Amino acid sequence: GPIPEAVTQREIHVVSSDAPDGTPPVLITMELSSTAITAPGTIEVTIEATDDVSGANWAHVSFWCEETQKSISCSLYATYRKNGQTIPYEDGKLHGTIQIDQYLESGTFKLSGISLEDRAGNGIAYSMDWRPGWEADGCYPLPDSITQREIFVTDSGTPDGTPPVLVN
Repeated sequence: GPIPEAVTQREIHVVSSDAPDGTPPVLITMELSSTAITAPGTIEVTIEATDDVSGANWAHVSFWCEETQKSISCSLYATYRKNGQTIPYEDGKLHGTIQIDQYLESGTFKLSGISLEDRAGNGIAYSMDWRPGWEADGCYPLPDSITQREIFVTDSGTPDGTPPVLVN
């Protein structure tokens, strides 16, 4: 509803002692614990990124399989939770896990994109399908340092490639 007349302070002024951060992080490397897996399973993903002020905080990595029209992905974080506390990873990198479901069909999953964000909320995206001019929207080509660009998945013998059917 409307703000009551008794509330006279209607502005918030943010003051920071730190240097302002208006620049997104820069992707340096991405490592996969494996590039070939039999479903079900997990693949650990590690990203190294630099940032000029606040530090890289979050990333999202996605892979797409043209044959099956399916994707696999994960979010990565600079910290983890333990005993109710937020603890930064000692290596200063972002960590995440891709979960490979037992019903995933066999196929070659190609890296489609990586998004990064720093602690100040500045974001950047890197796309396998990048086109000139996309920089205006904060999207860039994947750097050559990203060499692991495919994951080969072998199904468990009981893949499920059929969508559910609505009965009622």
